[in-house]
Formats: sequence, structure tokens, C-alpha cells
Amino acid sequence: MKQHTEDYKINAVKYYVKHHDLRETCKIFRCKYQSLARWVKTYKHSKSVKRKTRKNHNLKITPKIEKYIKEYVKKYPTTTLWEYAKLIKENFGVQLSDRSIYNILHKHKITRKRIRSKYYPEKREGVIHIIIKRIFICPILNLQGCKIL
Repeated sequence: MKQHTEDYKINAVKYYVKHHDLRETCKIFRCKYQSLARWVKTYKHSKSVKRKTRKNHNLKITPKIEKYIKEYVKKYPTTTLWEYAKLIKENFGVQLSDRSIYNILHKHKITRKRIRSKYYPEKREGVIHIIIKRIFICPILNLQGCKIL
């Protein structure tokens, strides 16, 4: 969709006001009939043909709610998303889905993944696997001469 400049729109509207022929004005300025009619209507109403700019902001999720969730996650990291939603409803009276809570956490780069801090060997079919802090799984067949980095 082609967007016309503000000067272009004002010139087309002024030409139309002077000559009172919408179809002819559209042919001269090579614009659509509906567009020119809309520009004339907004020009008569507000003496301007500026485009509206809208802010995309969420009315439900306030910075206060985001701060509360961030602090609560740091304090109690094992709480589930639907429990966070329940807390928000109780404390702020706002119904949020678990997806909304996830989006807040994702926005602030907070992950809920846990790292294994245990170091233990695990046997499977005669082969010993050693799991080290979620980094790698190393099958060890011969313990002599094997290096673990």
C-alpha cells in the first residue's frame, strides 16, 4: 500500500475544495476516490491530514506488575506460571494467562530452566555415562587412559 505525503494530500484536498469535482481531482492526482474522500473529511474536521500514530502498549500489564513478577521469580524460582497468574489476580485484580506471564519473563530475559548441579555416574547396559552439570554425556568404555576435561 502506497502512503502519500502530507503535502500531497493537502494539495489534493485544496484542489478539490476549489473545483468541487472528486473524480477529476482523483484523475489529476492519481489517487483513489475513497482516499481523497477520507482526506477531505479529516481536513474539514481538523484542518490537517496527518496520520494517526498509535502506541502499542498493553493496558493490563503495568510496570508495577512486571516488577512484582521479577522480584517474586527471584525469591521463589520454582513457582509455576499459573501460580504467578493466580498471585497477580489476588494482588492486582488483573486476570493474566500463563502465556502473558511467560512473555513478561521472556521480555526481561528471565529463564526458568534449572541446571543440574549433581555429579553422578549412571549405568546403562554395561556402559558408564557420566553427566556433568548439563554440559555433556561422556560414555566411558575403558577407564584407563581416559581424560575428562
